[in-house]
Amino acid sequence: MNEVAEILKHIYKEHGENIYKHKAKLKKLVHDKLNGHPDIKMLLLAIELDVAASVGVYVESAKDSHTIELIQKRLINEFMWQPQLAKAAVENFVYAKYQISDEENRSSILNYSWKDFYILNNVLVRYMGSEPKVTIPYGVTVINEKAFYKCQHVTRIEVPETVTSIGRFAFDFCSSLQKINLSPSITHIGIGVFSRCSSLKYVDLPSSVLSLGSALFWGCSSLTQIKIPDTVLKIGAFMFYNCINLKEVTLPMNTSEIGKEAFSGCSKLEHIELPKFVTYIGDKAFKNCILLDEFVIPESTTQINKGMFSGCTNLKSIIIHRNLKYIGDIEVSSNTIKMITSDDDIWDLFLS
Repeated sequence: MNEVAEILKHIYKEHGENIYKHKAKLKKLVHDKLNGHPDIKMLLLAIELDVAASVGVYVESAKDSHTIELIQKRLINEFMWQPQLAKAAVENFVYAKYQISDEENRSSILNYSWKDFYILNNVLVRYMGSEPKVTIPYGVTVINEKAFYKCQHVTRIEVPETVTSIGRFAFDFCSSLQKINLSPSITHIGIGVFSRCSSLKYVDLPSSVLSLGSALFWGCSSLTQIKIPDTVLKIGAFMFYNCINLKEVTLPMNTSEIGKEAFSGCSKLEHIELPKFVTYIGDKAFKNCILLDEFVIPESTTQINKGMFSGCTNLKSIIIHRNLKYIGDIEVSSNTIKMITSDDDIWDLFLS
């Protein structure tokens, strides 16, 4: 039984047909009786947009499909509601008005699959379902920040091609998430979107992506490999922080910046090739990459920043170029590393 429809039914029965015309009173009743319910925002907004009033005045029967569809189309065309969400809102008020009790005659919306999603103006605000495998409805264009936050039961997510942007921390702490198929239309993936997804082994980032937020894979302890699309120019701060099983990274040839602690704690990373156009490498970018034994500073890089190789206990040589203007406090645990210039001059740097 649909809880929302049943409560609306009791409100209508108790207060009479005119209750649909009194927006403020109806909103208060709905708020009081459904406080905390995942559909309450949808219902309150529907009342504010005169859905209840329209049903009360114009819908002549539960089978008045023409009028019902007109009210739904108004929500879709004027206010950019998703069709299924508009259908849910209108039919719940129709159900309540006509006191439908026969299971066979109830609106199909009572069992609609969209009950698992709170979607407003094409934005997936929050996933509220309990299914481990989730298919985001077609038509959603934006996945809002923290939409799946701490959905620790979710193991697989399908993102439709209509999605172009994913907000910050959208899948944060989805610790059981193993697979996600992203939309080929996505251009922006925000800060920490996959942070603490500790079961995620691989993500195929689409070539449409133009920007990746910092801390994107923070704490993804099962991630083993990643290929950054050619369209992304910057690797943000803490991008792969504590990705302790990351072994293979492919960076675009036009990458210009490696952010602070971008690969800090990547203890299985044995080798990484930085593109020649990298001009900036942030503090502690490769801290505690304990399996790195050799590192090549790109020709365009002019300085080595603070603690860049701190904790890199296996590092034996750093190959540099004459464009290098500044060498910061290179902290490594070995007593001696060799710095080799491109013309084979060798400098021995003794560290205490």
